[in-house]
Amino acid sequence: MAGELRRGRRGRFVAPAAAVVALLVVAAVVAVVLAGRGSPHRSRGGGPGPVSRSPGFATAQQIASLSTTSPAAQRAKAVADGVRDGHYQGGGDSATVDMLDVENRVGSIALTTALWWRRTGDDSYLDPLRKFILASPRTFDPQAQSLPQFRALGGLLAAVGILSAAGEWDRSATLPNYQDVTWDEFMQGGGSAYQKPLPLRSLSGVGRVQWRTIHGAAVDSASNWGAVARFAYVMWAVCEGNNRAIDESARLLQKWLGSSGSGEADFNTTAAYRSSWNNWASRGAPDGSGQKLVAGIGKSDPAQPGLDGVVIEDVARGQHGYDAGARHYGATGLGLTYPLETADAVWATAGVLTNLGLHPDSWGEGGDGLTRMAAWLDRPGPGGGPSVFAAGQQAYSIYRNHPWLAQRFSSRDVGPKLPTESAPDGLDRLTTFGDWLAAPSSTWGRGS
Repeated sequence: MAGELRRGRRGRFVAPAAAVVALLVVAAVVAVVLAGRGSPHRSRGGGPGPVSRSPGFATAQQIASLSTTSPAAQRAKAVADGVRDGHYQGGGDSATVDMLDVENRVGSIALTTALWWRRTGDDSYLDPLRKFILASPRTFDPQAQSLPQFRALGGLLAAVGILSAAGEWDRSATLPNYQDVTWDEFMQGGGSAYQKPLPLRSLSGVGRVQWRTIHGAAVDSASNWGAVARFAYVMWAVCEGNNRAIDESARLLQKWLGSSGSGEADFNTTAAYRSSWNNWASRGAPDGSGQKLVAGIGKSDPAQPGLDGVVIEDVARGQHGYDAGARHYGATGLGLTYPLETADAVWATAGVLTNLGLHPDSWGEGGDGLTRMAAWLDRPGPGGGPSVFAAGQQAYSIYRNHPWLAQRFSSRDVGPKLPTESAPDGLDRLTTFGDWLAAPSSTWGRGS
């Protein structure tokens, strides 16, 4: 099992979907003119509606509920100390802090430090954190794929939201590694850095060039590309106070979880898609290469638990199709690691939308999409083998964050949750330590 996960971890960054080359473009997100759309009535179990300015990734009350003494809290302190003491500079060549590297933790380092600063009130973290954030975006590298930058931006923007809410962020500050554009230009799409022609490579066999931008991937992709982009997109929308983009983010997650009536178009799939994992109505070519997806997780299917709540697009990028009697129902390699990262971004987005007064824990077919997704990840396969959660926790420290987040948005008891490890490798790739953020004593993601 560990071998399968290791192959998946290395292989997923050279999979067909990873061939997109892209500009780091919050600007491209903003450049899309978001048409206003009618919103369904907002109520628990209903659709998203217009929302007022959000408190951001975490409210003051939620931050106050974070522990300062637990082992996970001490790991968070170590990250913040690293930023304060200059160990993490942002935008450097180290794989730990490089925004363009597949193993980056730029966003989660920034968010962890912002949360620790706000929790403790220790202003010695403040200036180093601001410098770290501003130094992290780097001028477009045509050899770098966009997915790592999507990952980093969600946490970076969440950190900026916390600083802004405290009156500690200057939109006129410049980005030293991004042609010295101001933060406002970076967020709004101005500055000469965005006027240059953009070199592209299409995804092999698919041509999903729209996945080069945060908004394009958020709207079009049901894979981890889209999930990570949707977290970055909703955090951009929160930072900019863009209610139309927030509302769109909610509709996109509703659709991904299988709610009907979101009004959003079907998702596109990657070239590696295997349609046997999709128990919704099939569309497109028989081999799945032209397939559309009406939802991101499997349709409610008690008779076939291997399809009920499965992360369709990403499990389908493994080596095998669905097999009701096989280990993990046929999920191997990429089909085990991709779904975990996708779910991670879904939980992060759900936390933000919960703070907006929405109820993503009641979305999806039957009103329990997040729970059914967690159930698939936590379910022992045929013959009683380890669940995807259990196997992932044993193989990689990064996956120890996920069951803690899943538990926060699930109405079922997710299986044993291992403590995270020391930073930076023990950090969540998108947010912070799961056993700090979503510990039983924390109120993050619980709503009102």
